[in-house]
Amino acid sequence: MVHDRTIRLVLVGDLMFNGAYLLPPNDDREPAYYFSGVRDLFESADISFCNLESTLFAYGSPIRPGTGFHLRSQPEKMIPILEYLGMNVVSLGNNHMDDFGAESLVETKRFLLEQGFTAFGVGETAGEARKPAFASPGGARVAFLGYTTNTADDGVSPDIGSVIATEDSPGSNYYALERIREDIDGIRNDADILCVSLHWGYEYFRYPSPKQIDLAHAIIDAGADIIIGHHPHCVQGIEHYGGGLILYSLGNFFFFNYHKRLGHPLYGNGFAAAVCDISLGGTTITMIPGEMGEDNRLRILERRDEFDEQLEEYSRRPTEPGYGAFWSRYRAETEDYLERIALEHASTLIESPTDIPSILRKIRQRGLSGAIERLRYKLRARARLRKKK
Repeated sequence: MVHDRTIRLVLVGDLMFNGAYLLPPNDDREPAYYFSGVRDLFESADISFCNLESTLFAYGSPIRPGTGFHLRSQPEKMIPILEYLGMNVVSLGNNHMDDFGAESLVETKRFLLEQGFTAFGVGETAGEARKPAFASPGGARVAFLGYTTNTADDGVSPDIGSVIATEDSPGSNYYALERIREDIDGIRNDADILCVSLHWGYEYFRYPSPKQIDLAHAIIDAGADIIIGHHPHCVQGIEHYGGGLILYSLGNFFFFNYHKRLGHPLYGNGFAAAVCDISLGGTTITMIPGEMGEDNRLRILERRDEFDEQLEEYSRRPTEPGYGAFWSRYRAETEDYLERIALEHASTLIESPTDIPSILRKIRQRGLSGAIERLRYKLRARARLRKKK
C-alpha cells in the first residue's frame, strides 16, 4: 500500500430488497424510511461496499423451482437505495445472482455499470468474471476481486450452488486459490489497496472452518489487504493477519426479515458494518452493530457491550490451539441443531381458520402452483421429522 492519505472503507454484508418490503404497508416507502437510521455511517466513506444478494431482473425462469427463494430486487427500488446510502461498490458474485438465469445476471451487471456503480464478481465468460474492478477515491487506486463457489462441500463451504462462469457461459468467479493468486499478481502493482470479496462459508455458523482460515491466510500472503466475507447470514469474527485484515462474515445488512414474518429462530435481525481506515501506518477497524426493527427500519445499537463480547469470542476462538477439534464438534452440533429447527419449522401446517389469510397471501405471492409446492414440501418435512423422532 503506497498511497499517502487515509482511505475510509465502509463495508456491509448481504443486501436485497424484495419479499415483505414490497407488500403493504412498506411497498411505497422511500429509502429514507428504511435507512435513515444508518445513513450517517456512509457519509464519511471514500468507498461504501455491499454484496447485492439478488438479481435486478427476471428475464428467465427460477433455476431452483419449488424452494421459494428466488431473489430479485426491482431496479426502480434498489437503485434509489444504493444512491441514498452512497453505496458505490457492489459485489455480484453470489448464489442468488443467477436465480433467474444468465440473461438476468448479465443485465444486472451491465445496468449497474451504466448507472455509475463499480460492480464485479460475475461476467459473460470466466475471463470477464475474473476481471478486477477499480475505484479511485482521491486519487488512490482501490482494487476489488470477487469469488464464490458451486461445490458440494470442499471444507470451505457447503453447497452454495453459485453458477460458475466458463469460457462460453455467464456466471460467477470460482475461488480456486491458484486462480486468486494469479489475479492478485496481475494487479498488485496497480493497486494501493486490494480487496477480495468472498461469498463462502456455512450458513448460520458463527465460526469459519479451518479450511476457510487456511484459504484466507493464503490470500493475504498472496498480497490482498482486506478479505470481505459474506453468505453465512450472521456476523463472524475478524482477524489481523500478516499485515492484512480478514472479515470472515459481515452477515446481513438488509435482508428479508424471516424472524419477524415466520418466527424462524435462525434469521436474526442484527447486522454489522466494518469501518476501515487505511493509511501508511496500517489499518484500523471499527465494527458498528445495528438491527432491523419490527417496522423493517435499520438502526444503530445504542448499547454495544454484548455485541463487542460476542465479536471478541468469535474472533479469539479460531486463533487458539486445538481449533480443528473444536470446529469438528461445533459443526456436528450446529448441523444437528439446524436440521432440527428447519424440520420443525417447515412442518408447521394450517391447523385453524386463522391461518387461512397466510395461505391466501402465499397464493398471491407465488401463484397457486407455488403455494401447493410449498405445502407439499411441508408435508414431506413433517414426515421426516416424525421418522427422526
